[in-house]
Amino acid sequence: MVEKANIHVAQKGDFWEVEEEGNQEGIQKFSSQAAAMVAGRELAKEKNVDFIVHAKDGSIKLRDSY
Repeated sequence: MVEKANIHVAQKGDFWEVEEEGNQEGIQKFSSQAAAMVAGRELAKEKNVDFIVHAKDGSIKLRDSY
């Protein structure tokens, strides 16, 4: 069984990135966390994986499963 990669939203410098676990490069970059969360949540729903949002300090702020 292949484990699916969860979707994360995390701050990277001046941007918020939508990232897929195991992928070193972000999928999309946004100027706001809110915009990144909209895109990341939709992607997580499409892939039926967990959606994880990180605070500026890197801690987990929100986690939803789809």
